[in-house]
Amino acid sequence: MKKINPVFKYFLTLGSMLRTNIRDYGMYIALGAIFITFSAMTNGNFLKPTNFTNLLNQTAYVSVLAVGMTLVIVTKQIDLSVGFLGAFLGAYVVVSVEVNDQSVLIAVLSALVITIFVGFVKGYFVAKVKIPAFVVTLAGMFIFKGLLMLKTNNRTIPTTNTFFNKIGVGYLTDNVVGTVDTLTAVVGFSLIALFILMGILKRRKNNRLGIPSEKIELFITKLIIMSTLIFFITWTLARFRGISYLLLITAVIVVIYHIFTTQTVLGRRIYAVGGNPEAAELSGISVEKILIIVFISMGILALFSGVMYASMLQNTSPNHGPFWELYAIAAAYIGGTSADGGVGKVVNAFIGSIVIMSLKNGMALAAVNSNIEPIVLGSVLLLAVVFDVYTRNVRGADMVGMHYAKLEFKEEYITAKEKFKESSSILHQTLKEEKIEANKKYRELLSKEIPVFNKAKAELLQKYHMHKAEKNAKYKIELKREKELYKRSRKELKDKGYPNKEEFKDKLAKLKQEHKEKIVQLKHKISDKKADYKKAFSVEKTRFNQALKQLKETKFDKKIDFKKALYKLKKEHRENIDQLNKVVALAERDLKVEKYQYKKTKDKIKTESLANVQSYKDSILALKENHIAKVKELKDERDEYKLKLEQKKLEFNEFKQQLKMEKEFNSPKIIELEYDYTSALGDLNRIKDTIRSATEEDYLDKLEMFEY
Repeated sequence: MKKINPVFKYFLTLGSMLRTNIRDYGMYIALGAIFITFSAMTNGNFLKPTNFTNLLNQTAYVSVLAVGMTLVIVTKQIDLSVGFLGAFLGAYVVVSVEVNDQSVLIAVLSALVITIFVGFVKGYFVAKVKIPAFVVTLAGMFIFKGLLMLKTNNRTIPTTNTFFNKIGVGYLTDNVVGTVDTLTAVVGFSLIALFILMGILKRRKNNRLGIPSEKIELFITKLIIMSTLIFFITWTLARFRGISYLLLITAVIVVIYHIFTTQTVLGRRIYAVGGNPEAAELSGISVEKILIIVFISMGILALFSGVMYASMLQNTSPNHGPFWELYAIAAAYIGGTSADGGVGKVVNAFIGSIVIMSLKNGMALAAVNSNIEPIVLGSVLLLAVVFDVYTRNVRGADMVGMHYAKLEFKEEYITAKEKFKESSSILHQTLKEEKIEANKKYRELLSKEIPVFNKAKAELLQKYHMHKAEKNAKYKIELKREKELYKRSRKELKDKGYPNKEEFKDKLAKLKQEHKEKIVQLKHKISDKKADYKKAFSVEKTRFNQALKQLKETKFDKKIDFKKALYKLKKEHRENIDQLNKVVALAERDLKVEKYQYKKTKDKIKTESLANVQSYKDSILALKENHIAKVKELKDERDEYKLKLEQKKLEFNEFKQQLKMEKEFNSPKIIELEYDYTSALGDLNRIKDTIRSATEEDYLDKLEMFEY
């Protein structure tokens, strides 16, 4: 086995790296294709320093939102409110500074407190109350849209403060257009040197710890490509006005969040919650706290984005905010953030935002119809999600090892492939022949059975027609007799058992009349008793007053004697009054008893009536069911031959179905050929898997032995 050509090996190694890390490098390839396409469409104007600097400045606010949205999507949530939230916070700062004459620091700190509170509320509703994030943030979107219009009073407010002017249109140096900005060039070369140094140090650290590192040729290639890219960006910026404050703020935020998500415990916990919330909770991570932190982080970045956008346009307006959240979500997905959560990088989200804004900027520069722009953006987003789905489980491969494995297993692979083709060809040919033979046998058996069925069918039809008139006449007579019997029985039952409603009505009327008479008598009695009560009460009260007056006029030797006499008098008076009340109460009790007895008797009569009616209905229903059963029996007797004919058809259909099943049943020969085909396919797949899983290290010893 000979070693492969070094140049060919290099390209194989490069292909292995791209195939293994396709999710990370796919967007860079897409961005490069976009740059090349629009450069060609605009005669190179797309990548000129002026347009390239403007492109990065226009991307700044979307990039900041995309960084926060990446963490939200990583945790399997969504935030639709960030567009109008950012616009409202930007308007809040501008109005506080320009209209209310507050200092920039106080205005920004106030907005920061507001956005932290808003993020906490959103996170609380999502994490604690368990309301879907879509609903919570959709409500927030409407709320902040209204607050934005209230804050700006539906008018555009320009910015004149130095702070906004410096952020929006300011650069680190006052470089003259047409010359090279020294600071930007120095920064570019410093970044290149820092990138190379960090790469070398990381490689040495991995070697010292025994961690496998990428091959040296790939390492050098990455250094060259990234250094060239950094040089191109910084050189292009240096040829215009250098590094803008918008770009600087964006770069600082991306770097901070990259370190936060890759090097801190909290960052790793965010990805753990997104990957598997249940497992994260069981491992001691508070999922609710993580979600609240993520929404607060999103709110803080929305504040940055809103201030940057207002500064860039040099005004705040109620028209700010629409589609910001959609651009941020699209940038995160284009950057490789998975909709299933747990996967996504903030650096890739930044690249995704550049892809979106490059499409918008490039189509505008190339004078493409503006109506096509949303179609292109939607298509790119859909392709990004499809790309994510299909590359989610891509298995890494060492194409150098695969090349050596193909050489080693070439003969086995060819033999297995020929065996597979041969077994596949024999199986398909045999299946075809068996199918032809089975169809022929099926038609023969069916052709024998059809005349038998047709003969039996003709005989049954003949008998059916012969006896049709006789059976119909007999059926009509029997049916008429049954109907007359049913009517007569029903009439007898009605005459005999139908409840006499008039009798029940008379009973109720008589009971009601007697009740009314008794009620009248009792009421008269109560009236008389009450009249007597009033008279007796008046007499008793007069007697009591006279006795009391006489008692007061009488002189007693002792005061205690007076009290005893007074007590005796009052007691006697109370007893007399109670006796009078008792007489009236007895009369009223008789009235209540009469009402109760009337109601009880009335309910008893009604219950008897309902029982009789239900008994009659049950009897009528039973009679009707018997009548229906008898009529069905007569019909079945009339249609005797018709039923036999239907039974014959059913048997014939079952016979046809059985023949079809026998036709489709594989013979032992087919089963044996299928086994050979499956075995050949398994051998072929085994060799393919061996080739795919081969690595260059597997063949190092063999190559050394060959050279020796």
